[in-house]
Amino acid sequence: AYMGLANTHFCMGNNAKALKSYNKALRIYRTMHGEQHPSTAGVYNNMASTHHSMGNCSQALELHDRALQIYLATLGEQHPDTAGIYNNMANTHRSVGNNAHALELYDKALQIRLATLGEHHPSTAICYVGMASTHRNVGNYDKALELYHNALQIRLETLGAQHPDTAAVYVGMASIYHIKGNCLEALELYDKALQTQSAAPGEQHPGTARVVGILGDVLLDT
Repeated sequence: AYMGLANTHFCMGNNAKALKSYNKALRIYRTMHGEQHPSTAGVYNNMASTHHSMGNCSQALELHDRALQIYLATLGEQHPDTAGIYNNMANTHRSVGNNAHALELYDKALQIRLATLGEHHPSTAICYVGMASTHRNVGNYDKALELYHNALQIRLETLGAQHPDTAAVYVGMASIYHIKGNCLEALELYDKALQTQSAAPGEQHPGTARVVGILGDVLLDT
C-alpha cells in the first residue's frame, strides 16, 4: 500500500510525500524480505528517482547504486531490472553533465534490453532516447537524430502515433533541427508533437502548452 501511495505522490509531483511513503515501504520490505531482495532494491530505485526529480543527484546516485548492487547479486547483470537501474543512473549523470559516463551506462542498459527484451520494445526505445538526448547535449546532432529515429520507429510500432512518448521523440528531433537552423523541418515535427499531445493528454496539458511555446519561438526564427 505504501509503495502504491508513494508512486502516486511521485507521479503528481509530491516528492516529499512520496519519499515519506517510500521510507515506510522500505522499512516493511527490509523486515519482510531483508536488504538483499529485489523488492527492497525496487524501493531504493524509486527513492533515487524521486531525489533526482528534486535535484538531489548525489543522493539519487547513492540510492541507485544500492539498488544496482542488490539486483546484480540477486538477478544478475542480464536482467531488465538491472538495465533499468543503469538507465536511471545514466539519466542522473546526464543531468549533472557527466555525458561520457551517461553514454556508457545507457549503452549497458541498451545491450541488456536488446538481449532480454529485443529491439522492438518500449524499454529499448527509452535507452535510445536517453542516448540521443546526451549526444544532442554534446553537439553530436547527426548521431542524436539517428538514435531518435530508432526510438520513433519503436514507439510508433508499439505505442502508436497518438501517445505522449511518441510526441516526446518528435520534440527531441525538432529541437535538433531548430538548433541546426532547419526551421521548416522543426516546425513540421513540433506540429506532429502538438497534434499528438492535443489528442492524448488534451489541450490543457502542460506538455501541450510547452510545445505551443516552442512553436512560437521557432516561428520567430523563420
